Amino acid sequence: MNSLINFISIAGPLIFAAGIFALKNIPAEMKIGLWIVCALILIFDLYLIIKDKKNKEEKSKREELYNRLYERQELFDRNLPGTVTDALERNPLLKKSFRSGQKHEKEYKFKEAIKTYEKCLHDLSIPEEDKIAFNILIGNCYFFLSKPNEAEKYFKESLNILKKAENKITKLPAKSAAFGNIGNIYHNLGKPDEALEYYQQALEINRKLGYRNRVLPIILTT
Repeated sequence: MNSLINFISIAGPLIFAAGIFALKNIPAEMKIGLWIVCALILIFDLYLIIKDKKNKEEKSKREELYNRLYERQELFDRNLPGTVTDALERNPLLKKSFRSGQKHEKEYKFKEAIKTYEKCLHDLSIPEEDKIAFNILIGNCYFFLSKPNEAEKYFKESLNILKKAENKITKLPAKSAAFGNIGNIYHNLGKPDEALEYYQQALEINRKLGYRNRVLPIILTT
């Protein structure tokens, strides 16, 4: 259908110009004026066709990249990067709560898991940086409870804490997880442009880390 419209928009001015040329009772000056109008219309039509084609190509590339990123998105297996979970396992204050919350999650008792994780967030004896993981875990639970706004709030809170972290390099896996999770939220909300923005940030981190089996593998080319 679009091809037919494009053909008509180009052929129309040309046919009209040819018709003007065939007319003998019109002064030459008027013919020239009408030909100029036809030429301008033709140029404008060509501009619109080229612009539309470029827009479609760009949209197609973005959609292709978005789909490829989403196909490789493996964050929501309810697991955090090993470097994050190892830190929780090593801390006696966190180990029990973490394992208890994980048990609730495996039993699909997400509300109970949230309560367990939230206790750690309110515990003043727990280092602020260790709360990054619990914010992500709570966000995951809200995601599975189909509460995207709540989930996004906790994911973004983890990113806020990450900004203040002293050793930002060791926290990169958690940052990637948060970005990817927010991307999934926007994907489910039918907002591919926003989702793509967060997926790409997660991808960039994973490339730096050299990940091949998480979220958005390094083998992905853009």
